[in-house]
Amino acid sequence: TDYEYTIENLIYDLRTSISILILDGFEYMFPHRSMQEYFTALFINKLPTTKKNKAYNNLSSVLEESSADHSFNFWSLCYELD
Repeated sequence: TDYEYTIENLIYDLRTSISILILDGFEYMFPHRSMQEYFTALFINKLPTTKKNKAYNNLSSVLEESSADHSFNFWSLCYELD
């Protein structure tokens, strides 16, 4: 079955119906960091292997320096998806 939708209706549903996005000024944000981590891990998982490895290497050095917990939850999600 083909579904027709508009971007406006999709954004409305994401903001209003299920509250997965919040509009802050002119930018959309996730209401909780764990959601951002999940979608980032999912995006990385879908990359070709060479790009995925490069993304992991770049993120590991950045997150090690900038995160008090070294982004343990994010890495757990990546591990589960891979």
